[in-house]
Amino acid sequence: MKTVVTIDFDIIMAPSIGLYNDKVPGNSWEELLKDPYFQLLTIDSDHYIKIIRYLLRCIKHLNKEDIHFIEDHGRVVDFVNSPCNLVNIDHHHDCGYEQDGKEKEWPTCANWVGYLHNKGFINGYTWYHNSNSMLEPPTKVPRAEYEFDKIEADDLPLPDELIICLSEPWVPFSYRPLFYALMDICNAFYDTHFEITMGPHQPVEKPQEDNGLK
Repeated sequence: MKTVVTIDFDIIMAPSIGLYNDKVPGNSWEELLKDPYFQLLTIDSDHYIKIIRYLLRCIKHLNKEDIHFIEDHGRVVDFVNSPCNLVNIDHHHDCGYEQDGKEKEWPTCANWVGYLHNKGFINGYTWYHNSNSMLEPPTKVPRAEYEFDKIEADDLPLPDELIICLSEPWVPFSYRPLFYALMDICNAFYDTHFEITMGPHQPVEKPQEDNGLK
């Protein structure tokens, strides 16, 4: 069965994401950075190096058509249309949260795993998270979970499809070039130009019923 691996770039923000996690996406980074406090956020450089090493393994194994770069994690559903083993490297479990409300009806960056599970598209779910990730609330999605800092790049499974997400609201401006450096690695290896799929997933509107009126 196909293995899909997704990497949410917010995984590198482990040392500081807890300071602003509940302030985004409701507050823009333009607003947050008006406070000098939010200009001192740091990354986990070991996490970033681990992602690079893993990417270098993957590109030797994958065709360029099997790698996707996205801005919003909810866009994963655009690339999954059959049952798969899902591996998610992410600060958040993305199975859905109580505050999602009506958004549970369509995939968002917060519930896309739960959405795919409800569609029957997840055979197994493995979550690699930060040591300070919120493991609650419990969800209906069965999962295996491991701390990302306790595994090596060679321990991660090779995917049949790799999706790397910027998760812009959770990554400060100053660290986004590190994401685009991953794209540059792929551009150089495949001698091509990868594009990032922008914006959230767009739900397909149901066609209106014909009531006979013209």
